[in-house]
Amino acid sequence: MLEITCNDRLGKKVRVKCNPDDTIGDLKKLIAAQTGTRYDKIVLKKWYTIYKDNIKLSDCPLSLLTKMSKASADKIEEFINDKLKEDLKYYEQHLKQLSEETIEYTQLKNQINTLKNDLPGKSFKTQVDIGSNFFMQAKVPSKDKILVNVGLNVFIEFTLEEAEKYVQMKINILEKQSDVVRDEVCKIKANIKLCLLALGDKTRLIKGVES
Repeated sequence: MLEITCNDRLGKKVRVKCNPDDTIGDLKKLIAAQTGTRYDKIVLKKWYTIYKDNIKLSDCPLSLLTKMSKASADKIEEFINDKLKEDLKYYEQHLKQLSEETIEYTQLKNQINTLKNDLPGKSFKTQVDIGSNFFMQAKVPSKDKILVNVGLNVFIEFTLEEAEKYVQMKINILEKQSDVVRDEVCKIKANIKLCLLALGDKTRLIKGVES
């Protein structure tokens, strides 16, 4: 791993980490990504020597060229494995749970709409699973009220209108929570990519974290 410091005419410094096998053209692209300057507008030179895009960094004496110590690389590896990947695992599991809850409440909302709009009369017949995929025919005498699990297996009786409002509120809350957790997942993945880029491990950068 190499760290290269480049100075522009105004004295502004840019530090870029790259590999000895990278070319001057690759270095220009990294500098362009940091500075916002167009790639084709960047000229790298030392004194009166201009470096061409096809030259490897290992073949030219740039202003500052330092190797990352093995101890620093080990610390970054440890941070990725012990901190970032564990956090990523936790947030992904949490996001999965929120998605499953959202699906359940969405299904309940559809069932409430079916009870309100598609079933004529006040009573209806259905089948109840009594275990091991055995079903018994049952009759619901009234569809005006239903029991809703509000958490910790606590059930509250609602009218259909009350249940519909409660379910929609829960869906909105779960979607907002999912957005927050999803942002955290994206941040952690971005940090993992940055750490892998610092290590210069291009293979792991491609395979380690999916966008």
